[in-house]
Amino acid sequence: MRRIFPWPGLVLVPAVCLLSSCASFKVPPTPVAGGHEFLYVLSTWYTGTGDPSSQSATHGYSVSANGQLTPVAGYPISGWFVGVASGRYYFTANPDNVHLDTYAIGPDGAFTKVHSVLDEATAQCTDQCSIMPDITDPTGSSLYVHINSFNSGDGAAAAETYSIDKSTGELTYVAQGGADWTFGHGGCQLYDFSPDGRYVYGSCTSAYGDWLDISVRNPDGSLTEAPKIKVTGPTPPAGTFYSGVPAGGDTENHLAAIIFSFDSNGVYLYNSPPLLASYTINADGSLTSTNTAADMPPIHDFVVTACVSPSGKLFAVGEKSGIQLFNFNGAAPATADGGVIATDPPQTMQWDTQNHLFVLSSTHKLYVFTVTGSSLAQAPGSPYSIPNSWNFVSASF
Repeated sequence: MRRIFPWPGLVLVPAVCLLSSCASFKVPPTPVAGGHEFLYVLSTWYTGTGDPSSQSATHGYSVSANGQLTPVAGYPISGWFVGVASGRYYFTANPDNVHLDTYAIGPDGAFTKVHSVLDEATAQCTDQCSIMPDITDPTGSSLYVHINSFNSGDGAAAAETYSIDKSTGELTYVAQGGADWTFGHGGCQLYDFSPDGRYVYGSCTSAYGDWLDISVRNPDGSLTEAPKIKVTGPTPPAGTFYSGVPAGGDTENHLAAIIFSFDSNGVYLYNSPPLLASYTINADGSLTSTNTAADMPPIHDFVVTACVSPSGKLFAVGEKSGIQLFNFNGAAPATADGGVIATDPPQTMQWDTQNHLFVLSSTHKLYVFTVTGSSLAQAPGSPYSIPNSWNFVSASF
């Protein structure tokens, strides 16, 4: 799941990362092995006493085959568990901002804390830093995190890698490395893996056309930035350049990206709609697109969030007025699949592996759609009103 804004490479991801969600390449949807699927919705509720302070909460729901949500007993619980779900484990930042915590998810959806590890770089930071989980690799063997800095940005570090013990959920620090994540210093954010897990693609804030950073994933899971690996195409019209963000892909070495247009001075062209581009991932990790300005489908409105379905065949874009669907056709240009499905303004969205699309609006409504072929139908009970909700994480095992 991710939020996308139209200036060179600036992307905000609530919790990638992603990333049991839209932030990694998908596998064909299969039945959940244990039949357990849950949705954890993060919210902030207000005391109502006039005190501006607020209390955060996490709501838990089980998800049925038809997409209907049922509250999990014991929820909501105090605190918002911003993090990443992988299998039966949920990785989140401890409230002290320097530890990473692992929770086991029970068959009833309950959390049980099973491990905690101190992130040394965050603990030694002198610039009010905090640790944040972002995404796991496609096999669930590595967790990638980054360090937030609340002041100058000097404390922000490169992406960090932790190995995951799949039997216990224990995290072990591996290394720092990969794209620089510091926004203020022209850094990148980690989003998408190639289907074989060998290459990682990040969206950069430095830019003037150089909007994508590529890292190599090493055998131990750590990342090494690979600046010599290049992106070729699409070719923009004369006097302009493209910048954008990767937005997921299929299992056949294709990557989707939302492309924005800028003039030669770096000014965003508001009269040029965002475009959906398709790339081929080559054996060396480089990206090539044969799409042109004439055949890339335009997106109707301001893009907020976007991601590819588990099958790799459908691409959903959250706009101000609702959801727009596209057929993702591998290296060939994507094609629009109908008009905009009206919802309240989307804020973030995520597919699960059971053909459900979850969309959280800025009005705190959670829409649940079930995919049939290339169409979306609202699930029973949708939309759900969850006061002050702002993010969510899907977990299945």
